[in-house]
Amino acid sequence: MYVKLWMKKNFKTLKITNTVDDAIKLFFEKDIEIILITRKNNTLLSAIRREDLAILMEYNSDDYLIDVFEPIEDFLYEDDLVEDVLLTMLETDYKILPVVDYDMKPVGLFGFQELIKSMVSITALNEPGTKVILTLDDKPGELKKIVETISNNNLNILSMTTCKISENRRMLSIKLSIKDVNEVSYILDKCDIEYDGIYEEA
Repeated sequence: MYVKLWMKKNFKTLKITNTVDDAIKLFFEKDIEIILITRKNNTLLSAIRREDLAILMEYNSDDYLIDVFEPIEDFLYEDDLVEDVLLTMLETDYKILPVVDYDMKPVGLFGFQELIKSMVSITALNEPGTKVILTLDDKPGELKKIVETISNNNLNILSMTTCKISENRRMLSIKLSIKDVNEVSYILDKCDIEYDGIYEEA
């Protein structure tokens, strides 16, 4: 799933020719968490975060931003996968990252709130249906019978996620569009598929 599906498109920018004082004023006037600094050609140079205010105060108010901030290293492309963003956030400890297009022009912001929204959508938490929890051997082919059973019984998979729980075992969570728990359990029992639990999600 791509970052551009959930990124926040409203953001504030300053030019490299703006001053430290411009940045400080913008933070207090708009109560924002991040300001993007752009070059003359509107490409992304860097970003100022609210936690950088203490650093800004050490400079002269009329110093240019280009003389204060180095080119940014941690940013996202709009076609980056949300799943990869989580690792980037963990590695950098940043709660908000700038998003750029392939010309390096800013197009949005992606932060913790956007990450949560994307995960809710990816896991179909906001859609009614039934969730099935199973534990499988962590080896090729284990998932095939389950997916074929679901498909052969005209059930629609809304989401499917896995988590390694031991060296040789993996937990599987499948969200189905059907809301009838009894029907789902009947199908799985009939096909000799063991499951840990079945839960209706409104």
